[in-house]
Amino acid sequence: MTDTVPERSETLGSAPGALESEDLEAATDAFDRAVETMHQVQASVRAGTALSVTMLETPLGTLLESLRTSDLLLLPFFTPRGGSADPAERAVNVCVLSMKIATQLNYAHDALLKLGLTALLHEGGVGRGPKDEPLRVQGLGVEYAGVSEVLVQLRERMNGAGDASDAGSTEIRDHVHIVRLAGHLENLVRRKPVRPGLGHSEAMKEILKHERGTYPEQILKALIRVLATLPVGSLVRLNTGEICRVVAKNEGFPLRPTVMVLVRHRKRVPESTAIDLSQHPFLHIHGFVTEETLDREAEGGAP
Repeated sequence: MTDTVPERSETLGSAPGALESEDLEAATDAFDRAVETMHQVQASVRAGTALSVTMLETPLGTLLESLRTSDLLLLPFFTPRGGSADPAERAVNVCVLSMKIATQLNYAHDALLKLGLTALLHEGGVGRGPKDEPLRVQGLGVEYAGVSEVLVQLRERMNGAGDASDAGSTEIRDHVHIVRLAGHLENLVRRKPVRPGLGHSEAMKEILKHERGTYPEQILKALIRVLATLPVGSLVRLNTGEICRVVAKNEGFPLRPTVMVLVRHRKRVPESTAIDLSQHPFLHIHGFVTEETLDREAEGGAP
């Protein structure tokens, strides 16, 4: 049976009294619009027809704006996940993580958009066929110089043709590495027939163990910095068994944020309690949980 993918609003969840509703609404809308556009891109690729880069510019800009405001779009990388996914959803996730990695490398705004566009086109299937296939994308002018070459190199890497480290400019090589790394992490956090989906820390350990020589050190370090800070909105379980939602970050203590207790002793708490984990050395985050787990454990609790 194919796993069903939860609606993005379910993935992002809700945090009463904690998350800014405007940020949550903006992130959900940005994701949904980008997925809808990617369905159109994938339909064009399957039909072998040309598509215009302009159709991706607005949703891409909206994704980047949401990323600059909050980390809500990164929640899928911090949540236990199912197996098969809508390819359009995967494309948007890889795009988001690619741009977030690049922000850690101090990419300028235009460079972030170019990288995000490359990730969307690659994950949408552009460049995975004939070598001249990227030419079907209309509008790849000076503003998007190098995108076609990156798409071709990504295809070659997929087919095992050499190493991206010895081809093209530094920008092109880095774009190839970042998109590949984001896609690799997306694969690791999803459940496979032979293993469960890995948690973000386990996925990072897997990459460092087996792929350290594949990606430049500065790009790996950028990914580590992204994964070292838990996104506001994450659902976590403490070592006490309580289920909480991350409601604020603590500078200097990325793994010890402020959380809001939602479930205690398998019952929803009548009044949410905030805990600053940086002030409680004997409390720590044991792992991440899903919205479904929260609902299941809260059954029979407070209304």
